[in-house]
Amino acid sequence: MGAYFRYKREEGSIQDTEKIETGKEVELMEEGNKTSGKMTTGSKLVKMVMLETGMTLRELAGLYGMKPQSMANKMHRDYWAFADLQKALNCMGAELAVHMKKSGKLFY
Repeated sequence: MGAYFRYKREEGSIQDTEKIETGKEVELMEEGNKTSGKMTTGSKLVKMVMLETGMTLRELAGLYGMKPQSMANKMHRDYWAFADLQKALNCMGAELAVHMKKSGKLFY
């Protein structure tokens, strides 16, 4: 199984590496939405969607309903309950899905 995310966005894409608000770089997978067999953490998925949507940490925290410092701590600790990860991705217009490698099916 691999983790995928889908986002609702019109035209446009991002480069393989872009800087986010903190100045740290996030390397995105070549195909944009696949993890290419590498382990991807919840925080990395959130950062990839943040880059794709152009959303800042402060904006995400506001939509999520928490203070920016609390969201920064959550991202740094990389502690995401499944429901929390879904909520954060939904705030950015994305959804979490499971892709079965053998059958090619997607589960949402």
